[in-house]
Amino acid sequence: MTGRFFPITPQMCGLVGIRRFDDDPVEECAILDMRARLDHRGPDDAGVMLEGGLALGHVRLAILDPTDRAAQPMTSRCRRFVLAGNGEIYNYRELRRRLEQGGGVLCSTGDTEVLLESIAAFGLEAVLPELEGFFAFALWDRRDRSLTLVRDRHGIKPLYYTARDREVRFASETKALLTPQSQVDPVTVEAMLLGQGCTWGRHTLHRDIRRVTPGEVIRFDAGGTAESRRFRTPLDFVDETLRDELAMCTDEALINRVDEALNESVSLRLRSDAPIACLASGGLDSSLIAAVAAGQSRSLSLYHADVEHDSETEHATRLATHLRQPLHVTRVGDHEFLEHLVDAIWHNDAPITYHVNAVPFSLVCRDASADGIKVLLTGEGADEYFLGYPQVALEPWVGRYRRGVDGLHRVVHRWAPRAARLLWPRRASGRMELLRRLTQRPDDGPDIAAALGHLDDAERVQTATVLDLVRRHLTTLLHRNDRLAMAWGIESRFPFLGHRLASLAVNMPRRGRLRGSRCLHTRRHPFVVDKWVLRRVAERYLPRGLCRRPKQAFPVSVLQRLRIDPRFFAGGFLADFYGLSAEGLQLLVGDPSRDWGGQLLATEIWARLFVEGRGADEVRDDVRRCVAVHRPERVRRAA
Repeated sequence: MTGRFFPITPQMCGLVGIRRFDDDPVEECAILDMRARLDHRGPDDAGVMLEGGLALGHVRLAILDPTDRAAQPMTSRCRRFVLAGNGEIYNYRELRRRLEQGGGVLCSTGDTEVLLESIAAFGLEAVLPELEGFFAFALWDRRDRSLTLVRDRHGIKPLYYTARDREVRFASETKALLTPQSQVDPVTVEAMLLGQGCTWGRHTLHRDIRRVTPGEVIRFDAGGTAESRRFRTPLDFVDETLRDELAMCTDEALINRVDEALNESVSLRLRSDAPIACLASGGLDSSLIAAVAAGQSRSLSLYHADVEHDSETEHATRLATHLRQPLHVTRVGDHEFLEHLVDAIWHNDAPITYHVNAVPFSLVCRDASADGIKVLLTGEGADEYFLGYPQVALEPWVGRYRRGVDGLHRVVHRWAPRAARLLWPRRASGRMELLRRLTQRPDDGPDIAAALGHLDDAERVQTATVLDLVRRHLTTLLHRNDRLAMAWGIESRFPFLGHRLASLAVNMPRRGRLRGSRCLHTRRHPFVVDKWVLRRVAERYLPRGLCRRPKQAFPVSVLQRLRIDPRFFAGGFLADFYGLSAEGLQLLVGDPSRDWGGQLLATEIWARLFVEGRGADEVRDDVRRCVAVHRPERVRRAA
């Protein structure tokens, strides 16, 4: 059966779909309404397919083969499969050669047709493990009338779905799936307010919307029965043979292997028919990516956010001078941050509480897009795979302290329980621990510790830390980059997530990640060098000062300077959520020296947009009336 395809005026990039298992036809207006909610995700091409009980909608940011030959939804030459996807397959040239050697004929020069024809020729099960890249796609099989949803192993590209009343709806963003019946998930909301990321795992901020998890394949058969499995996760990088091999390597050999893998990963991610640039925060990771990329490309502009009171522009300028590449600086003052906050939360699909730097990141992407850039290379993944977080570097010492305190707590609790409750009130309440356990539901991923039982204690702890950071924290960064970059028609690419490089990182001996030093190195983790092997690779490409820079985490401190009128929350989501009076609202805003007020502000903005359904302009006016930024005394004197 052949579906009807409707080319539509290009205006966005994303993926939406409806599958009715009673095979009642899907109205064209239903799929177009879902797509209309994603009209910010790209400028280049769009299409819809209607086929009985199935509707697929696709909108495109054209990076490879911008011609109509690569338009989606795309049907295989055998007419059996239809695919609508989002992302890039970097090794598509190698996969294409295999198809052509087997007699395959391809019409386009892009990656989507290669993916689709490979599935038709070899089967989905055989093809998925071979893909180097990032993707989320829906595959319709006309023969058995099954629908399959797939997401890459790191979860770089998003995919959500709802299943009810013998119907499945899916989309690249949750806003396309919201209905008047959608309900907020209170556990996820409260966990987010307490500082946990809410963009990993299967559960979302809405009870009826689920996330296709990284590396997951969900197949719905003709009757609507769903089967789920994971084809790949970062845990699959664990390789005993490679670990033993790396353990025998000299330091120089380790550095060489990481250098080669990084260059290979950057080279794959420079494949594009659209303009590419690099983000340059001024830190080690993005600087190293920019330096390696500049060595493989004649011209590669750098983009940087100069955040008021948190500037790292000095270091980004030093990088640009060293590489002899132009540096484009986006200046982000407190006023610009506040003005853009509502739009950023709209694109983020969640309150911006965990990564406040999403706002300056979005503004950098806006300026890059205005310059015609469509691809940005970034440094995400290095801190997770090579352990660049200060708290991780200090963990051996902190762990000893915690074990000592835990032992003392057990003794005191046994002999003087009342004293224990006075000394450790947070433990006595157990509220934080309960929320932690509630939000770590069993379907969030495989048991990492159980899979590392063959390692000795020290290696197991460090490797488990790597994989846990990748599964949880990195996923929140990837969410930020997808939402806020695609808002401006830009694709973020992550060389540190290349398969060969990630495999080396997971199986790296401990000395390659964290290494003791006789030097202070940094006040945040003295006498411990983090990301040791990456810093040694960076010495081949960067000035020494950039190689030794401690992590700054893209600092943004504006939330600590916000002054929020409690009336902003009156009669709103949070007041109702917690049953707060006027006095309670006053206490809720709390200490202005901390980020708490800003987190509450972001949550209230999100609720007005996605729970109450109010327009962005109206919410922005509310913020302007009730929120101001306090300028520190030293800043006023400087002015």
